[in-house]
Amino acid sequence: GAVPAEQLANSDMPFVLLIRQFFGVGAEKYVGFLIAFTAFGALYGWIAATSKMSLVYAKTHVFPKAFLKKTNSNTSLLGLVLSSALSFIIFVAVSGMNIKSQFDFVADLCVYITLAIYAFCAYVLLRNTDRMVDYFIALLGILSVLASFVFNIGMTLMAVCTLVFTSVYVAFSHKYMRT
Repeated sequence: GAVPAEQLANSDMPFVLLIRQFFGVGAEKYVGFLIAFTAFGALYGWIAATSKMSLVYAKTHVFPKAFLKKTNSNTSLLGLVLSSALSFIIFVAVSGMNIKSQFDFVADLCVYITLAIYAFCAYVLLRNTDRMVDYFIALLGILSVLASFVFNIGMTLMAVCTLVFTSVYVAFSHKYMRT
């Protein structure tokens, strides 16, 4: 590779070594700026998507009526506030960590949050279904998520859950999410 494997393995900042190798010393600051800009864009997208989802859930009576109050951009005001507050808490939680620890923490958190959302959708489907196939898929989904939390196998099970819960999401969205 461009940078010796031993050097990469012993570095706290392997991407900086690679950027310096290709673009020279100092280039990592520009790349870092672009990464930060992209991260803030992704954070904005996450906050907007979750606040919009909470409005949809409130319209279908899955979330409380407090989530129905809208902003000018047609998203849930309470969802926006909660999303922003939780994002800030996560930002503060990882601010003292090195980059590897930050990445591990955020990746694990994303997996477990996604699994929790899948479990919630499966639970709602389980409560509202009259079809045996929906019941089976929802129950399988809930049990898979519980197993991933109990046995701490989130990443491995995430791939399986994504395949299984895609059908839960499709069944749930077509049957219950029409607004």
